[in-house]
Amino acid sequence: MYDFFMLVCSSTVNHAFYLICLQFELMKGFLKPVLEGNIVDASCASGLFSRLFAKSQLFSFVVALDYSENMLQQCYEFIQQEENFPKEYSVYISKHRNYYI
Repeated sequence: MYDFFMLVCSSTVNHAFYLICLQFELMKGFLKPVLEGNIVDASCASGLFSRLFAKSQLFSFVVALDYSENMLQQCYEFIQQEENFPKEYSVYISKHRNYYI
């Protein structure tokens, strides 16, 4: 396990990716009672975890919320750029303007 940790954390990018994966795994455990239900990612910023929730297909519907319309626009653009984002999956991004994917 230590060797794997050292390999993953050998660069700043890998370290950040490892921490994001670790946080996502911790959240999945915390959110276990609502798996297959709907989830709201409030203050989602650029939607990193909203996108992870959607790509994991552990929830039936994902809502990404943020006060900043710029952040919601960035979330929308990231989703559009992702090649492996499940096309049948719905993410609702909302503030004043609604983006529905």
